[in-house]
Amino acid sequence: MKAVIFDLDGVIIDSEPLHFRLETQLFSELGITLTDAEYESFVGTAGREMFTRLKDRFDLPQSVEDMLTEGRRRYMEVLQNEGIPVIPGIPELVAALSEAGMHLAVASSAPHEQIDLVIGDSDLEDGLGRFFPVRVSGDDVNRSKPHPAIFLKTAELLKIAPEDCWVIEDSENGIKSALSAGMSCIAFENPKTGFQNLSRANRQIREISDAAGIILG
Repeated sequence: MKAVIFDLDGVIIDSEPLHFRLETQLFSELGITLTDAEYESFVGTAGREMFTRLKDRFDLPQSVEDMLTEGRRRYMEVLQNEGIPVIPGIPELVAALSEAGMHLAVASSAPHEQIDLVIGDSDLEDGLGRFFPVRVSGDDVNRSKPHPAIFLKTAELLKIAPEDCWVIEDSENGIKSALSAGMSCIAFENPKTGFQNLSRANRQIREISDAAGIILG
């Protein structure tokens, strides 16, 4: 293997509880009620995909673009005001993989402004920015996870064949996307992501640091 592609939410940062909090609030304002299972089915997909499906299902008067913009605004505001909750062990894992010569990338359904805020164009205190020259957003492709487009685009930018890439994901949609792209996938069992069927992944881990042993042997 030559490259490792990281999901963002739930893998690099522990942000799924924040998404749940903000989106549940927004859904309430829109008059939408979802079961936990229905909400969890959206984990890993792009916001545009989620709001498109909700608009069609509930016949909402708001445009997809307006709902998406408002959701992103609230999320960015909270990240900037409350800080970025990096998953324990991520800085050490990223540094170890880079030192071993692995090419690293982020492939996230999040927009670029969120990815750049977390990873840091000018490096955060955790020093992640310099490790991820390749960052692909769900806005860069026409199809959301579980479609493989985002991972195929990332492999293209890395100039590395899909079969030479590991992906670290925490959602069922992300795993399906990675495997459909012809990549190997490590599932991180993040308890804050909610129930996700991770059984299709090549390997499963409960501590993010355990990925190093699998990838580097």
